[in-house]
Amino acid sequence: MGFGAWFRRKAAGRPEQMPLEKLRATPEAVPLPTAPTQQSQGSSQRRPTGLCICGCNGIPLTSLPGGSINYELYRACPARLERKRTGHYRDDNGNIKEWRSKATRWREEQERRKQIKDEKNALKIKQMLEKQVKAEAEEAERDKNGLPALSRKEAIRRCLETYHGNVCKNGHNGLRYSFNGQCVECRKSNKKLRDAMKRGAFPRSLTEAEKLEISNIYLEAKRLTEESGVQYHVDHIKPLSKGGEHHPDNLQIITAEENLRKGAKWQDPASGRYRNQGVGWRETI
Repeated sequence: MGFGAWFRRKAAGRPEQMPLEKLRATPEAVPLPTAPTQQSQGSSQRRPTGLCICGCNGIPLTSLPGGSINYELYRACPARLERKRTGHYRDDNGNIKEWRSKATRWREEQERRKQIKDEKNALKIKQMLEKQVKAEAEEAERDKNGLPALSRKEAIRRCLETYHGNVCKNGHNGLRYSFNGQCVECRKSNKKLRDAMKRGAFPRSLTEAEKLEISNIYLEAKRLTEESGVQYHVDHIKPLSKGGEHHPDNLQIITAEENLRKGAKWQDPASGRYRNQGVGWRETI
């Protein structure tokens, strides 16, 4: 404490502030400064009791009304230091209350949040393990009964060529190849298109709608074969070898017997000799 501060304290009649180290040593051996009384400080001041020298009596400052204690002595008050050391204090009614510092409350809040996060992660891991065990059991049951795989990974583990996945963008049944995940029907349709391109059957370009229409023609021929038991083929009305196009307008569904009998023969469409034979695919869908 400087001389100016000491002189001002003496002039104001206030006791000197004791060093914190001396107060923490042995309070019995260190003479404590006398606390101001209610008569000298006014009726709003609290009366110190026990180890208190400022009027707080160990109660936290946030629980006290403003101006009720000596704030200059509060920092070095032995009752305050005892509360911080033990974590407890007595209120005005004599009840023992628990006290925690701001740092302690923050640390406990962080621990509580970490515990909640760990519990959520543990529950998530448990659910994932249960789901994995259930999926493995279902896969083993499908493998035992010879049922198709429901995922690409399962098909690869079981060394299957195809699996049942999501429906493709063209609306096919979801049967896909395990080596690349491509739709079986779309791959077959693309193969037919590529073969036709090699043979020069595309004097004009096809739109996506026309490609989908061609795929539907082949699916319709397959459906008729499965339902009737009679083999149906998709035939080019004007054969590709005669300059016909691989286009929906040049396709028709006929039986295998009619297709083999027709072969690569073709006459002018005005005669109607082959155009009117077979099943019109648009009428059957």
